[in-house]
Amino acid sequence: MRRMEAENPAIALVVQMGRTEQGRDIFGIRIANEEHLGQETLPVILVTAAANARDWITAMSAVNIIHMLVEHYQMYREIVDDLEWFIIPVSSTYLRLSHFTNLNF
Repeated sequence: MRRMEAENPAIALVVQMGRTEQGRDIFGIRIANEEHLGQETLPVILVTAAANARDWITAMSAVNIIHMLVEHYQMYREIVDDLEWFIIPVSSTYLRLSHFTNLNF
């Protein structure tokens, strides 16, 4: 996310979305066209992923959404310009891969 922010500062910004009960930061990325912010109230899309250890594929889906919106901005310009996106690829910072480590054979 930091690389996307550095390479595309006009549309991507890494933001702290909150903290876990353990005090760990939860980071996400805000994707919006800076030129259109402030002109009107934009609808917000919130995407959260990886809420628990069994949701491993949702994190990759969220990262793919970030990649498509930022790296292919020209293709998705309309939904980036008309919406404000907040994407949190990992919303639970205490994940374990319990479905791999606690197998009972």
